[in-house]
Amino acid sequence: MKNFSECPAKYIACLPPATDESIFKPIDVEKKFDFSLFGHIPKPWNKKELNRIVAYKDSTPVYFKSIIPNIESALTSQDNPFISKNNQFSFKLFQEKYLFKFNPNLCNSIQYDITTRIFRQRNRLNYLNLIKKTSTNLSIYGTNWEDYPEFIEYYKGYISSPQDINKAIQESKIMLHDNHNLHFRVLDAMINGTPVAMSAPRKVNDNLELFGLKKDIHYLEVDIFNQKVFQLPSDKHLETISINAMKLIKRKHLWRHRAQTIINNVLHGIS
Repeated sequence: MKNFSECPAKYIACLPPATDESIFKPIDVEKKFDFSLFGHIPKPWNKKELNRIVAYKDSTPVYFKSIIPNIESALTSQDNPFISKNNQFSFKLFQEKYLFKFNPNLCNSIQYDITTRIFRQRNRLNYLNLIKKTSTNLSIYGTNWEDYPEFIEYYKGYISSPQDINKAIQESKIMLHDNHNLHFRVLDAMINGTPVAMSAPRKVNDNLELFGLKKDIHYLEVDIFNQKVFQLPSDKHLETISINAMKLIKRKHLWRHRAQTIINNVLHGIS
């Protein structure tokens, strides 16, 4: 909410995602895997994408492939130097650092690749490479993973049915999430009793605590860029995390809670 402190609206509320306990619920299923990850990964870069001109520096072309390492290196910083106050990638800050100016007419696809695709790809690859040091007994669901030879043996395909997703989540001891936010899939796992391992927060993206979730009480945390190994917790610790998270989600983060917030705000505004 600090990003909207000057908003003139009289009533301001944040409505994060929620989950449905009638769909995502504990079921009797075998724990086949130590870890699971659910999510899309961008396709690997092709030659045409890598050779796009994104800027000129002293009349010399700056190719997209040349800026990827610089953007990726920023991910290893606890305080990403290219994130602006509104939590978005700053073209201005990047230009000032590397002394060039992006083409003023960058197409939407290049802007997306710079601001989102690089981060999503590197986050997920780093996370899984770290986890593989602990256990290769993992399952991956989503799209485009078949294009990554080092992970194709763990790829189980794409599933869309909520009931199938609920079952697949519970087939692993821990569900991985490569961000530090209140994503709906995190809530789906927590409400069905599956412990979630979140990536450690960057200073610019640390909001789980705003919604009552605390590290090592409701979720596990992994520093996917600086941590050397992730130790698989004991079954007792996982059970404690599971119980704590389920209680919290049932109390605060179901869809009926979001609906009640809207109703309360409307009634408050009318009165």
